[in-house]
Amino acid sequence: MLRDESWAAEYWAALAASPRDAGAPLDLLLERTHGPHSTAWWVNGIQLKLGLLGKVIGFSILALQIGEMQNFDASQSQDLLRSLTTGLGVALLTTMVGLVGNILLGLQLTRLDRFADELVAQAQRHGLRLVPVSTGSQG
Repeated sequence: MLRDESWAAEYWAALAASPRDAGAPLDLLLERTHGPHSTAWWVNGIQLKLGLLGKVIGFSILALQIGEMQNFDASQSQDLLRSLTTGLGVALLTTMVGLVGNILLGLQLTRLDRFADELVAQAQRHGLRLVPVSTGSQG
């Protein structure tokens, strides 16, 4: 049995009170069910941007290292490649971490949204049974 302080019980009590704004109880229920994880969606979007920022920083490191080369000697090629891979590694690693984090968090947040949608739908179905719908044929 649901406790009196549950979100759904508050929704049903608001419906039974016949508020002036008939959509207000549903708006409040939607905010309660979807609002807490809206910040997580922001974090999910920021992950991609941080991955791209890391790519820019990594390629900047790579460009700086190329710019510091005075001359190219074939005997120095191994050391040159070793130093250039630092910037390339930063670029690729940050991009990969940003993408993988975005995908994994996005999957979880999508599931959370669907569960919240189902909670709202069940509360609405039950609310329709509790509150009689006026037919408009009052005599």
